[in-house]
Amino acid sequence: MAAEVRIWLLGGFRVQVGPRPVADEAWRRNKARAVVKLLALAPGHRLHREQLMDLLWPELAAEPAAANLRKAVHFARQVLGAEHLLRREELLRLEAPRLWVDVDAFEAAADAGEAATAIRLYAGDLLPEDRFEPWTQERREQLRTWFTRLLLARAGEQEAAGAPDAAAATLERLAAADPLSEQAVSGLMRAYALAGQRHVALGWYQRLEARLAGELGVEPGTQARRLREEIASGRFPAAIGPAVAVPAGDPAQRRGAEPSIAVLPFADLSPGGDHGYFCAGIAEELIDALSTVDGLRVASRTSSFRFGREQLDVRRIGEELSVAVVLEGSVRRFGDDLRIAVQLVDARSGFQLWSESFDRDFDDLFRIQEEIARRVVASLRVHVGADAERSLRRVVAPDVHAYDVYLRGRQSFYRGGRSATRRAAELFEMAAELAPDYALAYAGSADANSFLFLYYEPARTYLERADRCSRLAVQADPSLPEAHASRGFALAARGDHDQAAEEFEEALRLRPALFEALYLYGRACLAAGRFRPAAELFERACTARPDDFHARTLQAKALRALREPAGALAAHRSALELIEHHLRLVPDDARARCDGMCALVELGRRSEAMRWAEQALRPAAQDPMSYYVACGYARAGMRSRALETLTDSIEAGWSHADWLRNDPDWSDYRDDPRFRALLERLDLARRA
Repeated sequence: MAAEVRIWLLGGFRVQVGPRPVADEAWRRNKARAVVKLLALAPGHRLHREQLMDLLWPELAAEPAAANLRKAVHFARQVLGAEHLLRREELLRLEAPRLWVDVDAFEAAADAGEAATAIRLYAGDLLPEDRFEPWTQERREQLRTWFTRLLLARAGEQEAAGAPDAAAATLERLAAADPLSEQAVSGLMRAYALAGQRHVALGWYQRLEARLAGELGVEPGTQARRLREEIASGRFPAAIGPAVAVPAGDPAQRRGAEPSIAVLPFADLSPGGDHGYFCAGIAEELIDALSTVDGLRVASRTSSFRFGREQLDVRRIGEELSVAVVLEGSVRRFGDDLRIAVQLVDARSGFQLWSESFDRDFDDLFRIQEEIARRVVASLRVHVGADAERSLRRVVAPDVHAYDVYLRGRQSFYRGGRSATRRAAELFEMAAELAPDYALAYAGSADANSFLFLYYEPARTYLERADRCSRLAVQADPSLPEAHASRGFALAARGDHDQAAEEFEEALRLRPALFEALYLYGRACLAAGRFRPAAELFERACTARPDDFHARTLQAKALRALREPAGALAAHRSALELIEHHLRLVPDDARARCDGMCALVELGRRSEAMRWAEQALRPAAQDPMSYYVACGYARAGMRSRALETLTDSIEAGWSHADWLRNDPDWSDYRDDPRFRALLERLDLARRA
């Protein structure tokens, strides 16, 4: 019977076959060790022979690299036993009835929430003896970041449980692994101060200060300096008082310190049941108006609209979105007669806080929206500042009938796809014809045409329409931030990145937290190769809309281009958490699986990433969004499949030349003739 094989990679490479530890001298060749290390790290413990050759002998031609691989495998089999290192066609695989790898065990324990087990398994950094090998560096950073998070979370739990000594012991392990970690040292200072050992806390600060000055020539950050001052003066921990009690009956404070609300799409009770676009539009306007109120957290449209009427459990929605209250309603429209009913519901108890009905003429719609928003704000006891006051009073369209057509266009735009986006552009222009000063309608048409050019059909006519409509939007209302954001998007689509930046900056001056401006500006910077501002803009976009997984995914891409692997990995983890949550509610979202596939590749979960790629491509094989799957293949080193999928996405209409030129996912492909031909094809399309 084949023996159990145990492989340790954390803290140094060790192998045990059955009861027998393998001695270092048994390996005879370093590359034999390296083959086993790579297979132990690989998903499913298998790799294609060409991948091994590329990783271990990148400087050699195929024939000598293959000869070296055969020798390395031969010596590895002598150590492990031939039955434990198998070759099936072009794949090499570790095989044992009981194969145990400490990295697998660590990740499984961490995923299962067994933090103590995971922390115990982490004996040190991944393969420290190979710290300069390119194939270890990113995975080492991934595991170290995960371990750091586990230790910080464990220390936080211990401190919250009133055990600062235990928290200090946990954090000392982190500080030993990374003596320059200000986060670890700040935690130690807190823990020792809470334990009454102020001199020990200050000693940790002094050691950090000396190390940072000696090794990096910098001083500790603001947070550490402030904490040191508070401990030295005696303000900490005495400054930490009991939490402020929240009255049990105040729904605004149910889930966290800040008031929070989700606005659901209103139900369509019209006789024909054909006003869903109108019901969604009313909810969107309320979300937009309430989002400008300082101190009020509003769940985004993306989050709130995931909940269909058939699964409308307010308490579950409150838990999923972490909000205190939920606003729901219904619309009944017959001709110009309009009835809107709304109710505000406590998301914890499910009880109604208030309800109201409005029976008005259709022409009175904008006043109804303002009244509903003001009633919500009053109920949640939040202050309305000047910006929010302007937003609540804002007339969203010059004419309600043009607004109705605009809402039809917006529904079509959100539906996505080539034909729906074309239809959206047509409807937005129809709305502008009904109301020639309707800036939002022009902006909507500009956005639709920019999307058509970049993602569906690289025809110059779309660029020209986007340019014309974005100009008209800014002319119609220079104070509208959405108009400047659309203008910036149109300019970026044609490659005029400097002028685009000016328009985006103006949009953000007018409304600093406008998600669309932050997100599109971030994309424009990434396409222009301006990775630092891109990363910062995506961070602000994620703050404005915390559930947007694509902004977080693109932030990871920018951070990777900046050679900040820890930050990129953290962003990928955050994006994957959001995606997995989203897919529980919308399991057939191919776009989410595209982004998730990329995150899984970066996190080393290759086999799972390939399954997600297959699921994403089933409905989207001829969809331009398959570009993101191509990126995942590229990062996984699957050159042929990456280029084939990239070609498919371009055939389907994806045509963002600047993006492809600067996307860090393709940095290893710049000299590939097939890649250069595709990029030249996109450049020609834009100049045509």
